[in-house]
Amino acid sequence: MREGFQTPTSDHTLTAILREACNAVGIPYGRDTTGGITFHNTRHSFTTRLIAVTDLATARSFTGHSDNQMVAYYSHATAESQRAAMEALYGSDNLREIFDAVRDEKMSFDDFKKVVKLR
Repeated sequence: MREGFQTPTSDHTLTAILREACNAVGIPYGRDTTGGITFHNTRHSFTTRLIAVTDLATARSFTGHSDNQMVAYYSHATAESQRAAMEALYGSDNLREIFDAVRDEKMSFDDFKKVVKLR
């Protein structure tokens, strides 16, 4: 077995389970199909979701990667993670609309500062 998150089944069994799950929900499976999912894709999905809820060291321990660069390679920004980052930084996830209102002089800078957390 490989290091990292251990499973008691073989890669062949996991692939069969994923193929069956894809068929059940109508998602294409395999590299030869347009938009198809493979077992390797699940590594990207798992790492992306994991990094959203835990620290890098814990994510690395689950994925079995030896360095943070590989964890970063397998994780991807999502619309949800970007919204959460903007919310954490500025108290709002609709900064584009706020920016447009200030630019179009529909919102004063003082009102902007009230809406957005400036540090």
